[in-house]
Amino acid sequence: MAVDPNFVVDPQCHDSSGCFYHPGAEICYFSAVPSPSGGGQQCCYQNRQIYLQRPGAGYPTILHPSIQAGFPHKAFEQYPLSMCCMVADKEDCDKYMKTRNPDDGSNYTAPTTSLGNGDPHYTTFDGLYYIFNGAGEFWLVKGSEKQPFSAQARHVVPSDDADYAYLMAYAFKPYPNASIIQVETNPLSTEIYHNRHT
Repeated sequence: MAVDPNFVVDPQCHDSSGCFYHPGAEICYFSAVPSPSGGGQQCCYQNRQIYLQRPGAGYPTILHPSIQAGFPHKAFEQYPLSMCCMVADKEDCDKYMKTRNPDDGSNYTAPTTSLGNGDPHYTTFDGLYYIFNGAGEFWLVKGSEKQPFSAQARHVVPSDDADYAYLMAYAFKPYPNASIIQVETNPLSTEIYHNRHT
């Protein structure tokens, strides 16, 4: 299954034998970073299809498991689920699940691709195609709190008499505290740097 880079495999449901909180699911994914309000999104699957049966379905969460070592997530999500759906009766579970509606992903917009190549030709995430021949280092995407992904490009003029620049390097940082990956080309090779080291 192709995975959206905005999501990571939920370590508590990575195969059907380990999905205690999501009975019936074979695998679940969790949003890689919290939303601006601190919440998260979980999606669970069975037979490569989104799984919407309660209580095993994924749903939006109040608190992302990465916040404060996961303790608030356990207190507000996992502990109530255990008590209401795995210890108590079906009526209590139904009451709990009314506040945790499974999310079928119908409001989700998958990330689109963008492209840059040559002297430089770009296609933006929203599909706009253009050519930009300026020399220098430029932000292609500048991260923010709401959207942490950052990417920069380096355009260089190949010689003193050239009237264009070409795309020599890209650098990416997918989220805060992530490694910086840089891909740089020259006439003899392509080099890949991890945190500025080859």
